Amino acid sequence: MSLNAPPARRMTAEALTQPRRAILVYLTTRPDATGLELSEELQMSEYAVNTNLRVLEAISLISKQRARAMKRGVPPYVYNVTNHGRSVIH
Repeated sequence: MSLNAPPARRMTAEALTQPRRAILVYLTTRPDATGLELSEELQMSEYAVNTNLRVLEAISLISKQRARAMKRGVPPYVYNVTNHGRSVIH
């Protein structure tokens, strides 16, 4: 958990391109989505989704955590919109 203040609105608005906005809107309706799920639902490549997720996380609009392990191997990350992210899209 980070106690850093959210980035300035201007910086946030500049970073919020159409694909990133689509990811944010999707995550508000479907929390705990994985990168693969976002890729399939938004019809974007996994690379594009992951790049956009890194930017959204860097400006504190989303957070990520590991999902619960269902099988062997490392569980995927799941993503959620932060309070700052909700305030930006509403």
